[in-house]
Amino acid sequence: MMNIEEIQRVRKEFTEGCFRELLEGEQVGIELSAENSTFARFNQSRVRQIGSVHQLYATVTLYGNKRSACLKTTVIPESLTDSASSCIELLRSQLKQLPEDPYFEPLKENITSSTENVTPTLNDDALIKEIVEPLQGYDSAGIYTGGLQTKSFDTNTGVHHWFAKSDFTLDLSLILPNHEMSKLTYAADSWSTENYRERVSESVKLHEILNRPRRTLSPGNYRTYFTPRAASCLIGMLQWGVFSERAIQDGMSFARNFREKSLTLSPKVTLLNDFSLGNDKRFDQTGHLIPEELTLVKEGNFIQSFVSERSAKEYQLKPNGAGMSEAFQAPRLVAGELPAERAFQELGTGLYVTNLHYLNWSDRIGGRITGMTRYACVWVEDGELVEPISTMRFDDTLPDLLGEKLVALTTAEELIPDVGSYEERSLGGLQTPGLLVDDFTLVL
Repeated sequence: MMNIEEIQRVRKEFTEGCFRELLEGEQVGIELSAENSTFARFNQSRVRQIGSVHQLYATVTLYGNKRSACLKTTVIPESLTDSASSCIELLRSQLKQLPEDPYFEPLKENITSSTENVTPTLNDDALIKEIVEPLQGYDSAGIYTGGLQTKSFDTNTGVHHWFAKSDFTLDLSLILPNHEMSKLTYAADSWSTENYRERVSESVKLHEILNRPRRTLSPGNYRTYFTPRAASCLIGMLQWGVFSERAIQDGMSFARNFREKSLTLSPKVTLLNDFSLGNDKRFDQTGHLIPEELTLVKEGNFIQSFVSERSAKEYQLKPNGAGMSEAFQAPRLVAGELPAERAFQELGTGLYVTNLHYLNWSDRIGGRITGMTRYACVWVEDGELVEPISTMRFDDTLPDLLGEKLVALTTAEELIPDVGSYEERSLGGLQTPGLLVDDFTLVL
């Protein structure tokens, strides 16, 4: 296990090793990604697997002669000099085989940033005990991940960024004998037993309803309340390049019609890329520092797309600080005026949806998405929970759900973490209130 001081030492030695290998006219950018993570898997409210992952990766990009080549490699602290030399040598051989990039951008100079939020955590044994105790008597399954993550980016042109964060995510399902489930997600910088037990209690409260026989709905349109977790599934689709200037120019995003005024959203909708909560790094794979806040939609009006410097050069536009991916990294749908405790009353009769899954585009250019209901989706009559519904497929458009169908947004926003762990623990998440909509379309 490496602490921050050791990671910084490895960072310094590896980057300086890469810098020493450069020839005249070459530039190099080095992103270092490290984590010390604990993983615990639960089944039937018992710990079935527990372990730790300590890893360090470097993504090295060499620039020269209007070309760039990139590789990702595991960093071995005992052989930093040899690793650095091998990376540069391999990348230099790749550069010779590449065509000239017409939109090549050299690395920036003299940009620095530092963000660090590292808090003490419970030791593993104490933490597992805190998780398991209130689950006794219930069948639950899920995963806990937590620990330190760091990201850095350095160039030989004077760009130096540092991001360090310790946090955790707990992603559980409480399972009933009839195979209905209620979802429990808890994520924070530091553990709070009180907050965790409140979330367990909220999940358990649904069990009386979920134990009832399921109602099978006919295909059709239903007034629906999406909890923040369910809403995050919908808003998360906007991370798939919807507001990318490159996608808009290529005709691969419904935001093109939005910008040209042939499509409108509700005046209740304001969408931001908001790094103010500090859940993700603000620099991209070129070391560019992304603005802390960027407004894409304000009160239903299209304000701007994500315009990277590369797209700006290609399409003769002005860049707005967006990263090379031109995608939401910290999406936030700003809260509305509906108190969450009045959501059932305002819903009246319809669907209470807590979770969706298998979402995908059925018509990317039209903004149409499809997916399935999942986990504690309940039929409501006159503001009262009645019974769970059978799983249904939906097919609807984001422009409609955030446009003419949108009735209200709740006053409380919730941060929904990214719980992915492919190759490494994911950073960030998105922040959204609950959504009340008319005519949510179920198809089968």
